[in-house]
Amino acid sequence: MRRYVSSAYAGLVPFAGPLRMTSRPAPAPRDISVTTPRTFVRGGRDENCSDPSDGDSLMTDCQDDSELQKIEESQEEFIALDQDVYGAGVYTIIHDSQVIMSKEHFFEHGCGGGAVDDGFRVGFTICGLIINFVLQIQLLWFTCEFAVMPSVSRLQLIYQEYHFKCFEPSGNFNVTKWNMWDGQEQLCNMVFANSPFLYVMIVLWWMTMIAEIRECERLFRTIHHLRSTTSMKDVFRVVDGEERIERLMCPVRYTLYCVIWLPRLFISCALLVLGTMWLAATHSVQDLILNAIALEFVVEVDKTLFDAMFPATLARHIENAKLSHLKVDLTPLYGYVRSVVWMCLNFGGVAFYLSPLGQRMPLVGVLPQYANDALCPIYWGEQAKRVCSMWDHYNGVQCFPFGEQ
Repeated sequence: MRRYVSSAYAGLVPFAGPLRMTSRPAPAPRDISVTTPRTFVRGGRDENCSDPSDGDSLMTDCQDDSELQKIEESQEEFIALDQDVYGAGVYTIIHDSQVIMSKEHFFEHGCGGGAVDDGFRVGFTICGLIINFVLQIQLLWFTCEFAVMPSVSRLQLIYQEYHFKCFEPSGNFNVTKWNMWDGQEQLCNMVFANSPFLYVMIVLWWMTMIAEIRECERLFRTIHHLRSTTSMKDVFRVVDGEERIERLMCPVRYTLYCVIWLPRLFISCALLVLGTMWLAATHSVQDLILNAIALEFVVEVDKTLFDAMFPATLARHIENAKLSHLKVDLTPLYGYVRSVVWMCLNFGGVAFYLSPLGQRMPLVGVLPQYANDALCPIYWGEQAKRVCSMWDHYNGVQCFPFGEQ
């Protein structure tokens, strides 16, 4: 029986008896009751991984963690913050929210240094947001009170006088009364009567505001897709000098919704409505172009305020920060479908607004019951008539004679 050795001790005890063989001693048994867990360190080798060339290593498959980092980054989407007051608000609320929400930051950093810098940045950015909201809301109010409503009232008075003085009680147009009426220039310069040109200008204005609204939509989706956390330590990390914001605490997420997203969406929608009414009620083509430029100035208030008043250091911090969330598994067709919906809303919405049905909408209608009877073809024909036609010079006609003939 000594010729046979239990397999349990085959690697530990040399053979005995007649079959004793000369062999090198087996290595001592390993104590594998407690195994150190494998940990990963971003951007380097696992500290607990042994050298694969070591024959005694149990973990010969340890590899550099950079491959794992590349896989994770390929599944993430990075969104840059806007260089405006809203972008500054998003960055400050997320990055410095520990100053707002808890006192641990002050216990860690003391009462000076970084704590004071972060606290001052929070206060400065909040003041900038308040100034931006006050300026834009005041501009909306003044535009509505002193520009849009007086223009709408004047437009309706001109059209009312036109029907009263140039038509018979039966509704028939009277050419004699038209020729004697002194309000032809005011009526015919009314931009609402020139529907194709007005349509193009309002479409361009809607494109401008839809771009703002779509930025609000993207901001909402980005905030929504950021993962949740209960610790401020998991909010962001620095990779190759770039700050990546990956997670949000629930109070911070809803603060962004209430302080950044909702006010921005409200201002964009209000500007869309008031700007459309103002352009539709413009009294001349020249004023239409000037009004469109003035509205663009109101839209750019947040960027102008940021460029003029905010420090360059904060701008560099915002430029260096990215919102990082897992990619949403959507086909490219989904983006095109969404863009087609916005395009249809743009062109179709403007056409509906200028139609008789759209003008009957309460509050936003400029000229209800418009009968499309203010085109003024005779007036514009006379205004566009050339003193010297293109063939008069070749026919020997003196278009601009000297002195009285």
